[in-house]
Amino acid sequence: MKWPFIGGAYSGRSLNANASTCFNWFIEPASKGQDAMLVPTPGYTLLSTSTGGTALPIRGMLYPGSGNFQYCVQGDRFAIYNLSTGIWTVNAFPLSTSSGPVSMEINDTDGVNGFVVFCDGVAAYSYNIASAAIVNLTSLYGFVSNTVCFLDGRFIVDDQVNPGRFYYSGIYDGLFTNQFNFATQEGSPDYLRAVLTDRRELWLFGDLTTEVWWSTSDANLPFQRSQGGFIHMGIAAPYTAKRFDNSVIWLGRNERGELQVVRAGDGMAAEVVSPPELNFSMAGLVPCDAYAMVYQLGGHEFYVLTFPTSNRTYVLDSLTKEWHVWRSGATAKHLAQCIASARISGANTILMGLIASDRSIYRLSDTAYTDNGTAIQRQRTSSHGHDERERIRLANFQLDVEAGPSSTVKLSTTVAVTSFPAGDFTVSTASSAGIVAGDAIAIALASGRLHTSTVTGTTAGPTISFNTALPETASLGAAVTVYASEVINLSWSKDGGNTFGTAVAVHIGTPLTKRFRAIVRKLGNARNWTFRVETNATVKVAILGAYAKTFGDDRDEPG
Repeated sequence: MKWPFIGGAYSGRSLNANASTCFNWFIEPASKGQDAMLVPTPGYTLLSTSTGGTALPIRGMLYPGSGNFQYCVQGDRFAIYNLSTGIWTVNAFPLSTSSGPVSMEINDTDGVNGFVVFCDGVAAYSYNIASAAIVNLTSLYGFVSNTVCFLDGRFIVDDQVNPGRFYYSGIYDGLFTNQFNFATQEGSPDYLRAVLTDRRELWLFGDLTTEVWWSTSDANLPFQRSQGGFIHMGIAAPYTAKRFDNSVIWLGRNERGELQVVRAGDGMAAEVVSPPELNFSMAGLVPCDAYAMVYQLGGHEFYVLTFPTSNRTYVLDSLTKEWHVWRSGATAKHLAQCIASARISGANTILMGLIASDRSIYRLSDTAYTDNGTAIQRQRTSSHGHDERERIRLANFQLDVEAGPSSTVKLSTTVAVTSFPAGDFTVSTASSAGIVAGDAIAIALASGRLHTSTVTGTTAGPTISFNTALPETASLGAAVTVYASEVINLSWSKDGGNTFGTAVAVHIGTPLTKRFRAIVRKLGNARNWTFRVETNATVKVAILGAYAKTFGDDRDEPG
């Protein structure tokens, strides 16, 4: 029978009700004639490290949509990365802060004129592209801003000093020359925490309420509140408001309850998009420093919500409406602090800055299966399987997996002694140091074909044994390559996901891509079955489905 294995991360109040986990996998929805499957979340590789300033994180990035310049906030400096030449230019003007997320906006696309305005919650700054001069707007005008946006030729920033107030610039004026250009949200006595524009509407997020304004094109009164543009849902963290899935999404909070992720629905109503299990999990998290990012990759659009103090990152997929947990390496959260889309050599590229103090930009890719060389730990725990709580006796459980080729070569050498005839289970090489049972071996045969097998062990010398005999002669000088053993671990629970038994390791390291079945047999009986798969393999590991066979079921195993 088909097992309910594919799904999102929804452990909540009771593991007996739902113990599902989904770490570093997400759902690829079913297409015509196919079932849904789990595919690995993207890894990242190093693109460039800044040559100026101190070793501090890339906190914010902005790409104007064309050209060669990526504007960055690098620690306590403003920096520009040339996507064409790879050259960094770091401005000497010191910022008030050196860590934490920033909000950035630009009114220029040619890299010659205009301004970049950016805010960090302590101050607002304006960078003049033509003169490379930076002005601290807070020191000039006194407003303290979390966020900035751009609408109809004007920059708009929130003001943390005066409750409900926001400032707007003159047309294409990045210096906010007229300090009397401000307005106040008045639907409720609320502090304004963040501003955002979407479809030429201005969104004003307060602690407990949100207002939507529109652009009037009136020089004396450029913005007014929309009819019905008042929402009884505020924002819990200013850097979580983003444009997402043709709407606006944010980490919400109001006077009645706790944290919820909401998006603007019909009639500007706040629709909750976080399931009850996630809301329960977020109730114990610290929300004030949370931040969010949005990126698109492979037909999916993701809303990435990180709680840095509480060490959690949750991701919503707009395509499937499902959530998963995203982690870096073995950490409980993902280290990404900012994400931006740019074009490098004509190709769209997802760039990322990390919390780590390394002043580097990384390239996010769905064909990278490590975090810049660090293995990614992935886990999926299935939904519970039961038959009205009657005992089920399982003959076997089968996980249908597509595993990619091992990316780690442990030995690459040539045979240094006589030839090895067909039927041999061993070869002698220059060395067998570091090679263990389970590693994958590839041997070039005399015909030019490649023989692949799994290492069963080594001797004190350079002899390597394997479990599939040579089908033909491997001649003197034939190439021998040994790949690192890639493993998935299968375990199961009989008590509703509260405890799991010792995992069974299945080796998947092969030099050639193949689809295979991971099968465990004679599992016994239980009223409630829950299965878990874990891996830190540095290759693509896609889970296509799972099947279970009960005793007395004489149907053939699928696949």
